[in-house]
Amino acid sequence: MSEIDLDALRTILDKAHTHVCDLAQGLTRWKMTIPANEEADSDLILASAITGALSLLAEVRQLREDDALACAILAQRDTEIRLLREQRDQVLALLDRAERLGKHPGSDRLAAVRTQPAVLTEAVRAIYASSAHPSTLEAQK
Repeated sequence: MSEIDLDALRTILDKAHTHVCDLAQGLTRWKMTIPANEEADSDLILASAITGALSLLAEVRQLREDDALACAILAQRDTEIRLLREQRDQVLALLDRAERLGKHPGSDRLAAVRTQPAVLTEAVRAIYASSAHPSTLEAQK
């Protein structure tokens, strides 16, 4: 969808409004000429305003749909990140318990598992960085 020139649309709408007011007050009459005159023909003035307004309505509707989709994606990512953090915390709690009981994996495996929070944190940052929604900026802080 192409971007609508809002200033040009405002000019068209103002012209149509003035034309309708002038018609209602009897200051002008309904005009249709051959060949058509976009600047003076009542039907073309009003049709241009209606077409512009409908285009703007379609653009606003699309923007709202895009925003709703972006919010849904972010909500899903937030849920995934929360679940990943919970899993990480569970693994670390199990490791702590195993250490207290003296039943822990070899030191190399233990060290490797202990580095996972850093890997998870980087994954979380990558997920947020891949999103274009402004609320992700707050989540990265």
